[in-house]
Amino acid sequence: MFPRQEPWKLSALGWKRRPDGRVLAMSDLKAHLYEPSISDEELKQVITEEAVRAVPQFAGKIKDQMVFRWSRKVPAYPPGFLTALKAFRHEPQEDPVFFCGDYLIGPNTGAALASGWQCADRILKVERR
Repeated sequence: MFPRQEPWKLSALGWKRRPDGRVLAMSDLKAHLYEPSISDEELKQVITEEAVRAVPQFAGKIKDQMVFRWSRKVPAYPPGFLTALKAFRHEPQEDPVFFCGDYLIGPNTGAALASGWQCADRILKVERR
């Protein structure tokens, strides 16, 4: 993860070695730097340069790249959503159905995990009654 104030164009860079020896990597530009009009080739070039700067061992070893574009990668909540969410969280009317998900806290995996833990705590409280 590369904090916004750091002089990197990447928001994150991750990789994993496969059993066959290949390394699969994933990265993206920081949201404030991403421009939808940039071509796939330009995007690959910028990300490759940054990835090699971060991990010099990648130099000359990148064999293929794919670009995924998500029109809704960053959620855009409609007007009134936060007010409705606050009311829902105050009185969710759960049991027997319980709710969790990143939309209840923030748009990322960590938020989804935190929401799941909170939901599990609520379920356990009901079970103890």
